[in-house]
Amino acid sequence: MTAEFTAEEQARLAPFFTNLDRPTFGLKLPQEVAGALFSRYSRSTKSLRRTFLDEFLGDPELAIKDLLGAQTSAGGDGAALKKARAFYERVLVGYGDDSVAQLGGAHLACENISNVAAKLLEDARIGIAPLEKSTRYVRFDQKDAAGHYLFYREPKIMTSRHRDAYLQTMTLLFETYSRQMQPMLDHVAKSLPIEQLEVRDPVSGKGVSYGEAAKDERLRRWAETAYRATVRAHACDVLRSYLPAATLTNVGMFGVGQAFEYLISKFLSHPLSEAQELAAAMNGELTQLIPSFIKRAQRNEYLAATAAAAKALADHLETTAAVPSTDPRASPAVCAGEFG
Repeated sequence: MTAEFTAEEQARLAPFFTNLDRPTFGLKLPQEVAGALFSRYSRSTKSLRRTFLDEFLGDPELAIKDLLGAQTSAGGDGAALKKARAFYERVLVGYGDDSVAQLGGAHLACENISNVAAKLLEDARIGIAPLEKSTRYVRFDQKDAAGHYLFYREPKIMTSRHRDAYLQTMTLLFETYSRQMQPMLDHVAKSLPIEQLEVRDPVSGKGVSYGEAAKDERLRRWAETAYRATVRAHACDVLRSYLPAATLTNVGMFGVGQAFEYLISKFLSHPLSEAQELAAAMNGELTQLIPSFIKRAQRNEYLAATAAAAKALADHLETTAAVPSTDPRASPAVCAGEFG
């Protein structure tokens, strides 16, 4: 393969790519610069590394060499990184390519949100990879510092006449869940004795019985830890049916900029106050990480109007629909049709 770059060019390029002589390679660049580079690359006959060398590396406005010391923090505010973000925005405007926002992303954690909000987050599957605190493996019988169970207290409900009934119902569900946890753990342990458990050696990967594992102190501790986790998982899996949609949970996500931009707009347009508050919080945090990618996130009147219209239609159908009779003789006749 003929060398594409001179020795001097290779020395200049080396800090920014994982290799200079193979067709598959990684980029060691801030996300805004990489996004802008890919945008330009998609409209050029040059290779990506040649495009970077000819059009990016020597650009005085970008000052790319200064970026070498600016990559220690994804959310850094150094002068070089600010230049990179300004450069990205200039490229985005110049080329009008929204898909550039698919080429950078961020990790975001949303804690102490209701399961309703969690499901709204997880509904945005394209471009978002969520991972939620699991009701199958984690006990949800903890209380906060004030001694309250961890469920969402929706502001509108808490100021309505339904407040007391809501709090009583939530508390009853969590008390029942908590009260039954230990008996369920005991029942699972009795139904699934540790002697029946087969574990995998964490080193060799070989499956061994508890009897074999007990002969080795390291394996015994490993087997007993695995057993306790298995018992807990079975108990939590049975009892999680008690947990209401208001249960507070945590969600960690990785998403690309374009997906986060839409997600924030979607939440800003949602009728639930929790979704709107979460949108503002996500926007504030992502502005520190990938500001260029989510700059245009805002309330979408079309989404808001569509949700309102759907609710109005549902309310109308609920009030106008006939109440079905329980008398089977009142059921409409079934007519069979002939189709040729």
